[in-house]
Amino acid sequence: MSADQGYSGGQLEYGKCLAKGNGVAKDVQEAARYVKLSADQGDPKGQGYYGACLLIGKGVTKDVAAAARYFRQSADQGESEGQYSYGKCLATGFGVAKDVAAAARYLRLSADQGNSQGQYDYGKLLLNGDGIPRNVEAAAQYFRRSADQCNPDGQCAYGRCLANGLGVAQDVEAALDTSSYLPIKETEKVQQITVCL
Repeated sequence: MSADQGYSGGQLEYGKCLAKGNGVAKDVQEAARYVKLSADQGDPKGQGYYGACLLIGKGVTKDVAAAARYFRQSADQGESEGQYSYGKCLATGFGVAKDVAAAARYLRLSADQGNSQGQYDYGKLLLNGDGIPRNVEAAAQYFRRSADQCNPDGQCAYGRCLANGLGVAQDVEAALDTSSYLPIKETEKVQQITVCL
């Protein structure tokens, strides 16, 4: 098996199978061991996945500082999920010193690679001017990109921009339409978007 032959991609995939019990008996400790092997070989997806294991204590002892280190290793190799996760650590001071300006850089990298949650979070920083100059128009565009990927946070934020004319022309009807991505009944759409606004 490629995982036992030292192939980092195989180690990561086998670790995921072990974590979920897909085709093998579920074993979260063994899953974490295989994912760590992948991460320690420099696999950026493995680093991000192992960081997540450390963050929540899945199969390993919870260690948020170590999680942030693995997220950074993944992020610095250009992995979108790693960039997002490390950006969130920096934004909140979770496992690292809080640095919103650095968080903005990592979140933007993730957002520009198409990570819908990265687009939403970077849009929030732009909207509020947290760590970067306030830019409402750019925030609305990032929210829209997130909404276009059916991200509920992005949909609510972009709907709010449309309803209030934040960075885009005010269009209440279009704001209500942003809820059409959500798998809810027609009668609940207005209630859902109203909560977001």
